[in-house]
Amino acid sequence: MTNFEVNSSAPGKMLWLGGYAILERPNVGFVTTIDQHVHVVGRRNQGNTVLISAPQLATDIVRGTVDTQTGKITLDGAPKELNLLRTAAELSLMHALSIGFPVGGFDIATLNDPAFAYRKVGADGKKLSKSGMGSSAAVTVATVGAVMELFEEGAFTTDVHKISQMAHAHATKKVGSGFDIAAANYGSITYTRFSEQFVRRLPDEGYTKDDVEKLVNEDWDYRVTPLTLPSFLHPVVANFVGESANTASLVGVVNRFKGEEPNDYGKLIVDLNAESQKAIDALKRMRGSEDLDALQTFQEAFDAGRALSKQLWLRSKVHIKDDDPPEVKLGHIEPDDVTELIERSRKAGAFVAKSPGAGGKDSLAALCRTEEDATRLREMWRGERGLEVLNVTPQRRGLSVSRST
Repeated sequence: MTNFEVNSSAPGKMLWLGGYAILERPNVGFVTTIDQHVHVVGRRNQGNTVLISAPQLATDIVRGTVDTQTGKITLDGAPKELNLLRTAAELSLMHALSIGFPVGGFDIATLNDPAFAYRKVGADGKKLSKSGMGSSAAVTVATVGAVMELFEEGAFTTDVHKISQMAHAHATKKVGSGFDIAAANYGSITYTRFSEQFVRRLPDEGYTKDDVEKLVNEDWDYRVTPLTLPSFLHPVVANFVGESANTASLVGVVNRFKGEEPNDYGKLIVDLNAESQKAIDALKRMRGSEDLDALQTFQEAFDAGRALSKQLWLRSKVHIKDDDPPEVKLGHIEPDDVTELIERSRKAGAFVAKSPGAGGKDSLAALCRTEEDATRLREMWRGERGLEVLNVTPQRRGLSVSRST
């Protein structure tokens, strides 16, 4: 069966528990996927031609070729924004070759659901905002799933995950916790990161299918366990229009604190992880019923974790340098105006609320006890200048791949 089309989709994410602590092993985080996806459609073509259409990354269709013996992809005049997608496809081809499948040319096209959109704001049309829902992780996983399905007899979940982690780290030159890649692949989960060695051992240049095969076959030390939000907690999500957090800058400042005051940093992270674990344990107790004691424990631990995250930034920002760029100096895990907005949101119906993930001003997320509370909160947020309520719902699914003729 050669004349078929592959449809691959991977969801965005929302990190509710474990921000910053999740960067360190063996700490745990809780991340849900959302019902907004990055879609990748692929077909094989004749010869070794590669055609990539990714409107959110490049304005024109990009052409190139694949070396059918090595899996190496060469793109003609591709913008740097396509490096992630190219790397994901290339490692997938090398994986196929490493287990005995021939590879060849292919066409792929990507499409983002609305929550991932970048929005132009202001008269100059240059100010952008993003929702922080994990589009780069989703497009990586969806691309790996599509290309592996095109050239292999089915894509194995663990292999897709490992190749996606390698591709994302290699293309971005950063090794994060990988929770967003894991969620895009596995769905809503609790997650403990892998040791960095598993992706750092992929050579910076000249990697081969043998390098890919060796790393995929290793027993990685990440941990994932399925976990979803209880059905009686109603989420509300909004985007800060015209503003966005620079995650790399925030993490960079926190890492300076870690390097210069390791003991104080370590204690804060231990405390933060302890609150995340309490909240996760409470969620597990609530799987089948609306346990009031568990709800109270969850709320208390959630709020304590939020407070510790803000304390983490207060301790970290001492290490900002005079020559740091403005986005570093102005960064904040939870700015005071967001704290004030969260407090007002609690009065309007939010059971808990926070800036998820690394914080800053990408998005705001809340959980409400009733749909009436959620409706009231949405109305309040719609009245806030610079806040746009998103049509986003947490779900349980991860990567989905199918074939059609």
